[in-house]
Amino acid sequence: MKSSVVENIRVLEISRQIEGVRVGKIINVDESGQVFVDFPGNTEGSVVARVTNSINLKMLNQAASADQDVLLVFENNDSKLPIIIDTLHSLLDEMTASPTIAFETEKPDDVMVDGKRVTFD
Repeated sequence: MKSSVVENIRVLEISRQIEGVRVGKIINVDESGQVFVDFPGNTEGSVVARVTNSINLKMLNQAASADQDVLLVFENNDSKLPIIIDTLHSLLDEMTASPTIAFETEKPDDVMVDGKRVTFD
């Protein structure tokens, strides 16, 4: 009789440890509201991220469409468990993107300065 030995084999998934805060990008927000992010050093492709209560779906979609950076932390320092804690934007970009406001006014024919009338040609 042949005997067979069955061994219990456990597969361990090893993910990279990430400490601290990272800057990443939102890659996609799907129809169900799942948010996929990527970040420097990630070799696994986009990862599903959780978000804090301070961020709503509108902000996430805007960040994704504008290729805006997001701040990420990682649960238990696990690179497969990112959490978006905020979105980032540049005030400089905001200022340069603002439209220039031009006021159209009628030019006066004359004005009073120190009690004297000044006339414009």
